Amino acid sequence: MILVLQKNTPEPAIRQLLAQLALQNVKGGCVAGETSLLLPLVGETWRLDPAALQALPYVQEARRLTPAYHLAARSAHPENTVVPVGDVRVGADFCLIAGPCAVESAHQIQTVAAAVKAAGAVMLRGGAFKPRTSPYTFQGLGEQGAALLVQAGRDTGLPTVTEITDPAQLDTMWTCCRWGRAICRSSPC
Repeated sequence: MILVLQKNTPEPAIRQLLAQLALQNVKGGCVAGETSLLLPLVGETWRLDPAALQALPYVQEARRLTPAYHLAARSAHPENTVVPVGDVRVGADFCLIAGPCAVESAHQIQTVAAAVKAAGAVMLRGGAFKPRTSPYTFQGLGEQGAALLVQAGRDTGLPTVTEITDPAQLDTMWTCCRWGRAICRSSPC
């Protein structure tokens, strides 16, 4: 990233800006041009917001030189990310994943799983944990819903997919579903 500063920017302001950037794992220097000052930046510049930088005093322009989402960009990793889920290879081929928003009962998920399989989907998805703003709306069946989802997937031969709403639910899901291990290259974990 390059910041273009006004030519008359005071040196203490430049030092303060560089100190603030250093707190975000970004380093830079100052190059004087004829009409402006240039601050070439290196490091974790993908974390910086160009609009926020341009709003700072003395900053005329913030120009990104690398993509904002460097870890997910094709330029950094040109081959497909393939995540095996059972016999399905997500990312290698087109994968139709279908199922209900929420697992509500054994009958419902078994019926939907059969329809999903008949429609050609290769994975079954369903929500066991449902975040809601009101405590009076359906919150999901939780662990019981996850167990019903996994059983419906086993009965139809479909790998299952669900999401958790709290990291504390990971142990429940791990025990209930016996998840395999998959590593996503863009995961911060």
